[in-house]
Amino acid sequence: MPDDMYLEPPHLTVSIYSDQPEVETFARMCDVAQKFDCVPSNLVDVAPLNQDFELLSDLRGAREVMHPSTVQYARHIAGKEPELRALRAEFNHRKFGRVIVEYLQGIGPVAHPIGLSASAGSLGIPENLWSTGQRRSAYSIADWTRSLLELATLQCNALYGGIGVEFTLLTPWKIKEGAPRFATEIFISRHLIDRSVTLERKLRQAFPGGETTSWNNGLFFSGWAPYNLSRGTVADPAVTSDIIGRALKSALP
Repeated sequence: MPDDMYLEPPHLTVSIYSDQPEVETFARMCDVAQKFDCVPSNLVDVAPLNQDFELLSDLRGAREVMHPSTVQYARHIAGKEPELRALRAEFNHRKFGRVIVEYLQGIGPVAHPIGLSASAGSLGIPENLWSTGQRRSAYSIADWTRSLLELATLQCNALYGGIGVEFTLLTPWKIKEGAPRFATEIFISRHLIDRSVTLERKLRQAFPGGETTSWNNGLFFSGWAPYNLSRGTVADPAVTSDIIGRALKSALP
C-alpha cells in the first residue's frame, strides 16, 4: 500500500515497553507527543482490532490510512473506536517536522513496544562530520527526545525504554530468548532495578565515559555525547549494548 505517512530516513525513535494494555500505551504516547508541541495532522493508520500481528506489514490489506475529522482522529488515537486499532498516528512539530507514533515489532506473546519516530537530522550523520550548526541541531533534538522519553516512561508506566537511530526496542520475550542489542540511551524502571540486586551495578559499569541520571521512576543511562550533560561517549557501544542485554535478561520477570 502507498505510504501517506512517509518519514525521511534515517529515523530517530523514542520507544518504551509497558506491560499495560498496548492500546492504552499507544494513547498515552500520543498524549505525550502533544505535550511536546506535536500537532495532530489527523492522519491515522488503522486495522481491525482483533487482528494479531508481529510487524505492521503482516496486516497487508487489512490496514487503511484514514484522514478523519479532528473529533474522529482523537477517538482513534485514544483507543475509543470499538472495532479499529490505531497503528500509526501522524503529528507535526514546528522544528522537527513530521512525527509518527507507532506500534513497533512485537515478538512473542506480549505487548508491542510503542515508539515515537522523527527524522534523525544531524543525529544521523557521524559526529566527526558535524558543522557547528549541525552540532547545535543534534543537541537540540537530543534534548527534546530525552525529555520526551522521561515523560513517556512515567505516563506509560514503562518497564524500560530507549532512544536510537534506526533502533527497535525488543520485547521481554525476545530479550530473554537471545542475545539482544540495545542503543546506548536506555531507561530502566525502578520496578526492574528493585527486582535484581546486581542490575543497577552492572548497568553503571557498562557506561564508563557516559552518564547515569535518576528519574522519578527509574534510571536513564546515556553513552552518547548529545544525550548527556558531560558530553561523554562510551568507548565501545557494542560492549555496552551486550552488557545491557545480559543484565536486563536476568532482571525481567
